[in-house]
Amino acid sequence: PGDVPMRAVLFLAATLSPPPLALMRRYILSKISHRLYKTRGVRWGLSGGGGKTFVSRRETLSRVCCGVGHSDDIEDAEELAAFKASLDSNDYCTQLERKVLDLRFGLLDGQKRDTARVAEILQLSETRVHQLTREASRKIPIMGSDGPVNITYEDSDILSISKPPGVRSQPIHRFKGDSLVQRLVRLQGSAPLVVHRLDMQTSGVMLFAKHPKAAQSLVNQFQTRLVKKQYLLLTKGIPNATHFTVDVGIGQHPHEKVKRMATPDGLPACTHFEVLASNTKENWLRINNHNESPESPGYPCGFQEFSKTFPKEGVSLLLASPESGRTHQIRLHSAYMGLPILGDDLYGPEGPWIKRLALHAHTISFSHPKHYVLPPTPTKKNREKRIGEEGMEEFRGERNMILVAEMPDDMLQACGWLGLDVPESP
Repeated sequence: PGDVPMRAVLFLAATLSPPPLALMRRYILSKISHRLYKTRGVRWGLSGGGGKTFVSRRETLSRVCCGVGHSDDIEDAEELAAFKASLDSNDYCTQLERKVLDLRFGLLDGQKRDTARVAEILQLSETRVHQLTREASRKIPIMGSDGPVNITYEDSDILSISKPPGVRSQPIHRFKGDSLVQRLVRLQGSAPLVVHRLDMQTSGVMLFAKHPKAAQSLVNQFQTRLVKKQYLLLTKGIPNATHFTVDVGIGQHPHEKVKRMATPDGLPACTHFEVLASNTKENWLRINNHNESPESPGYPCGFQEFSKTFPKEGVSLLLASPESGRTHQIRLHSAYMGLPILGDDLYGPEGPWIKRLALHAHTISFSHPKHYVLPPTPTKKNREKRIGEEGMEEFRGERNMILVAEMPDDMLQACGWLGLDVPESP
């Protein structure tokens, strides 16, 4: 109409016209993604190599995809130089992510800035800056490291390693340290998917997945306690029974962050123990008393000195079968029964017998991902329903894989010094 200003007509036309196609597509995809997350329990994540991985909402990325070593903790100049070189040589990040990293770590002007300052410069929230920093660092492949890798089993789906003591399961930083994951990156060119871990001083069998589908299968088996593991350990003291069970919860230590404690108020935990060998100090002295050499080459110190350190309570070689996987569970349950593990710097005695925690992951049994069928995706009605061991029978195959890591030389040597006969197949 002639009495309506043209500006008002254009405003109404722009307001009432359909939204741009790109905005509609983004809105629909966001709704679909949100719906999948809420009802089917799935989400998209980033793997260690930067590719996308489809994982369950319950199966956290930190466990499945080795998303470790964020840029937030880069302090060393050498690490910073390697970080910048990796960014410059490959186009991993978006323009906004690169701007955040350049400002945050002073990659261009050498001046580091905190998150608040970067947010102020780029006019973003601090949460958004922190998120961009983490996302950008996850896209950068983990740097490999040199070191031996003892592969005990490998196929197209899984990889098994006999972990040596003193090596981390996975890196604490993408540009620092040594770990099994970094050694496999150097050996195979890409990072495997981590489905479980062992303490740094614990040796033994470790299992990795080669692709997301296998990782989903293995993590689900760990979560539903279908995976069974057995550990060998050397302890101070001799138990009264050859078979016994410890069913005591594990909780946080009230004063020390690193430690845990056995308490009825902690998270449920259960471990079964079996005595494989034991020896008293009296019997050890009777057998070895003929050795009068003050510097016997068979012992880490002189015979007299070693005899003084031999525990008066005796020593034992135990086989532990945990039903759960709490932090420090076997160490705490063993100490709870008055049988602390030799070489344990947190809960047990240290001595010349062995220079590290005398704990070894001997076997792991599970269903191969090709023979394991994941349970139905949770729906709105049954999402909170817990499925126990019996309820999983129809969804899984039998445990058709048993992987073994033989006892390492340092524990075999300690058994010889302490007079413990190691069974051929414990």
